[in-house]
Amino acid sequence: MGVALVSIIFAKLKKENPMAIIITDECINCGACEPECPNNAIYEPSEDWKFEEGTELKGDVILPNGKKINASESQDPIDEDVYYIVPDKCTECKGFHDEPQCAAVCPVDCCVPDENIVESETVLLAKNNFFIENKLVILLLVFSMNRIFFSFGFYSCLFF
Repeated sequence: MGVALVSIIFAKLKKENPMAIIITDECINCGACEPECPNNAIYEPSEDWKFEEGTELKGDVILPNGKKINASESQDPIDEDVYYIVPDKCTECKGFHDEPQCAAVCPVDCCVPDENIVESETVLLAKNNFFIENKLVILLLVFSMNRIFFSFGFYSCLFF
């Protein structure tokens, strides 16, 4: 699925603040959720963050929701007191797991659905495909370079 098609699908379904999981004020800042996030969308309180962290995004990018960002620029923290989830990076683990991993590991159950903002599975999968597609481009380039090196015998000197 091309980036343009993902963007079109997402644009049709987008909401003002596309977030369905939040970390509540009951968070004890234990950090159990942060390493579980496959999109690196969870950050410590007061911590600046970047879209490029945990993704292959670099430089100027148009997110599936149409927002133009520079993936390499630092962003202000969303919360100063408790861990927080970056809405544009969160896919609720769709495409990775059956349930949001932050909620699965939270010892105080503070990773909860935001009942005011609900994303459809289609929107979440479109976001996931966007991040995966950018990773696949890098993998395809590496694979292509390996084929070129192998076909020209560059690897033969390593084995003989």
